[in-house]
Amino acid sequence: MAVVITLTICALAASRSHGASQLRASQLRPPAGAPARSAPIASGTVPAPRAAAIVLAGGVGSRMKADRPKQLLDLVGKPVMMHSLELFLGMPSITKVVLVLDEQYRPLVAPHKAAHGDRLAFADPGKERQDSVANGLALVGDDAPLICVHDSARPLVSVRNVLEVIADAAEHGAAVLAVPCKATIKESADGQFVGKTLQRSKL
Repeated sequence: MAVVITLTICALAASRSHGASQLRASQLRPPAGAPARSAPIASGTVPAPRAAAIVLAGGVGSRMKADRPKQLLDLVGKPVMMHSLELFLGMPSITKVVLVLDEQYRPLVAPHKAAHGDRLAFADPGKERQDSVANGLALVGDDAPLICVHDSARPLVSVRNVLEVIADAAEHGAAVLAVPCKATIKESADGQFVGKTLQRSKL
């Protein structure tokens, strides 16, 4: 059974994976002096393990209150989701990419579908995120031992990030890409005016 890797860049959180015996959090900024365990793979000196990718782009973005889902908003001349989609399609070790996207928006990806053929597949969004992931998993196939799951509304993931998480998952059974939480919290004594500002820079 394939190992599922979560690549969403977010605050460090737990993740479950079928068959996973351990969980490793691949930090974007490792502690000073820490060895770069995945450097050979990230630098291209060692072939990366094969993997498939599920790119989630089925959200409606209701909190953004925009005229379209947030993954379709423009970012540097293209929809936000395109940055993640093109990253995965450009990686030779990614054998298949499943884009979870509503059918009405799929014409936006027509050039990529024409260029990559069966390597790019579409899945329908589900009611909840877990349902969208399940729809994507159903189309992955059996030839990839690892499966990356990434939220396309978070476009700042890099090839190096992906390769390091894949390497960690291959070694440990599962991996999550994360950054430390740096939340700013506002406290109000009367419910109307900010009385104190707190910062949490560490987990």
